[in-house]
This record gives sequence, C-alpha cells and structure tokens, in this order.
Amino acid sequence: MDNNFWLETERLILRIFNENDTEDAYEYLSDKIVMEYIEPIMTYKKVISFIKKAGIKNNLILAIELKNSGKLIGHLVFHEYGNKNVYELGWIINKNFWNKGYAKEASIEIIKYGFETLKLEKIIGETEKENIKSIVLFEKLGMKLVGKNEDGLIEYEIIKPISSNK
Repeated sequence: MDNNFWLETERLILRIFNENDTEDAYEYLSDKIVMEYIEPIMTYKKVISFIKKAGIKNNLILAIELKNSGKLIGHLVFHEYGNKNVYELGWIINKNFWNKGYAKEASIEIIKYGFETLKLEKIIGETEKENIKSIVLFEKLGMKLVGKNEDGLIEYEIIKPISSNK
C-alpha cells in the first residue's frame, strides 16, 4: 500500500496514518480496557513511534476515521503474514466507539480489497481465547477457526472465494 491509500465505506475512511493522528491514537492505545488482549498500554511517546514505524513507514496498520467528523477511532492491522499471498487482519477500536459495527464495516471492506485488488489467497486473524468480542467478529466475517498458532493464539482464516479467482 502506498501513502495515497484510501478506501471508503458508508461511514468510514480507511487510510494511511499521519502525524496528526497522535492525539486520537493515544486516546485508545493508552486505554487498559481497549488493550487488554493486545499488548501493554502505550505512552504518548510510544504512540508517536508506533504511528511513524507501523503506520507511516511500514504501512502495517490503517487508520479508521469517521467520515462525518474526521475523528480517528482506531486502526486495522493489515499486512503480509508469512508470504505475499497471505495477510493478517486485526483491529483496535476506541472503546467509545464499540458496538457500533465499525470494526466489521472496516474489515469487510479491507477483506474485499485484499481478495479483489491484492489477489490474496488467504487472510488470517489471531487473538487470545478469552477475547470473545474478536472471536465473534471473526466468525461474523465468515472466518473459520484453524486452531492455535505457535504463539498460543486462536487463529481464524478466510480463503479467497472462488468468484475472486479471476
């Protein structure tokens, strides 16, 4: 994905991070509830570094922005996973925006992009077995349980639909 990457859904914009996203990203990346199953909470300095490295330099994550307000509400993890035909999908959403369907809406669009534009063969997701909300969303997205991976995380996958083989 290049620095001009931009996808839109009905309510969201999926885009590359920029340095102006730091305040909004800190709001959710420093929240213990949001980060419970992901990693330790981040300091403001760590958020700046994370955005520069993962979001701007390496394009491992995509900003999720509300169309109607321009507010950054979270991000999608979307990057190569082992080889160029397999990507990992994940999300971190500000808890003030949970239960509104934003993670599902963003994920549906990026899965479509992955299979139709990037011609991926498979998209995987992984989480802790206690992270029921993510497990439910993986299943709503049509992802199937594969089992535990080498890190002990529960792994889900979705294979490219036959109709996307064109």
